[in-house]
Amino acid sequence: MNKPKILVVQDYFLPAYKGGGSLRTVVNIIDKLAGDFAFDVLARDRDQGDAQPFPDLEDAWMQRERCRVRYLPPNRITPLGLGRAVAECDYGLVYFNSFFSKFTVWLLTLRRLGLLRDRPVLLAPRGELAANALALKGRKKSLYIRLSRLLGLYRGITWHASSESERAEILRFFDGPVEIAADLPAPPPGPDALPAPPPKRPGELRLVFLSRLARKKNLARAIELTGRVKGDIVFDIYGTAEDPEYLAECKALIDRLPPNVRCRYRGPLRYEQVHQTLARYHVFLFPTLNENFGHVILEALLARLPLILSDQTFWRGLQAKGAGFDLPLSDVSGFDAAIRRFVEMDQDRYDEMSRNALKLAQAYLDDPGPLNETRNLFLRCLDRPA
Repeated sequence: MNKPKILVVQDYFLPAYKGGGSLRTVVNIIDKLAGDFAFDVLARDRDQGDAQPFPDLEDAWMQRERCRVRYLPPNRITPLGLGRAVAECDYGLVYFNSFFSKFTVWLLTLRRLGLLRDRPVLLAPRGELAANALALKGRKKSLYIRLSRLLGLYRGITWHASSESERAEILRFFDGPVEIAADLPAPPPGPDALPAPPPKRPGELRLVFLSRLARKKNLARAIELTGRVKGDIVFDIYGTAEDPEYLAECKALIDRLPPNVRCRYRGPLRYEQVHQTLARYHVFLFPTLNENFGHVILEALLARLPLILSDQTFWRGLQAKGAGFDLPLSDVSGFDAAIRRFVEMDQDRYDEMSRNALKLAQAYLDDPGPLNETRNLFLRCLDRPA
């Protein structure tokens, strides 16, 4: 029996690693549901910010372990180039993984003009419609939303939200249907994959930040927070510098930190390096403006790190679970107190919070709900009229 075929439209795909949570979400979906569905992926031919394409690409659909992929160079990310690539494959459902991507905009325009096959469409905006995300380049985004509604680009599609809060964000601008299926996690690291955690002595703290270096991730606030606390502080920053201007601003903030804070930007990390790297620190500091899910937060928990987050993520109620803090961005004194508490913490109390962090991650991994929700979402969409 032939498996239903899903065309996944995703800006960046393996071997890319700089694309953040959206990339990890799509990889995890394909890894876990390739037995139920046949996936074709349409993506760029290079990683985010790279000038050169991946090596050894063919000008055709290429077979990977669990899917086929069509890698497109920049000069083919046009209505004509995208339309031709889509016409090369058959599919029962189109699954977009961005609201603002050129892939999404151009292909939905072709659909509105009747120039694509008449197939159901599922779109996951991946947090792009959250208020804090829309505030960045807000005028341009607001104009596009108004224009897309006027033209009916998103008429007749199904929306995929990963939470009730994202469902509400979508319904602020567009009619439903909006269906909820939580993000799928990657497999955890093996029991022997992590190095021994660093000792925790009162007066010392090793903080880490890992994400794309974009304004939405709020690295500048994280740097400022570390400079407000006494103690011997190490703060290492990892991630792809997608915004050079913002990176320069952050480096200027680093230069102004007091002598008790040793802060370094260490560059991007490949996914296979993430758990081992994070495990060398005490706490994951991430005052993000918004995260649709926050795969990197789950990776930090799997590396046994307690968290200091904003309250703009999926991961809430951390203090009650003994795994960290999730705080309003306006609560500067709360962030100060959270960091100070970890600075003053001894080994026994830290070990308890570290165990709670891993327990929280394991509870999410053990929950069959997200996998079943995603499988059933695809099946329902495949049965819907285009």
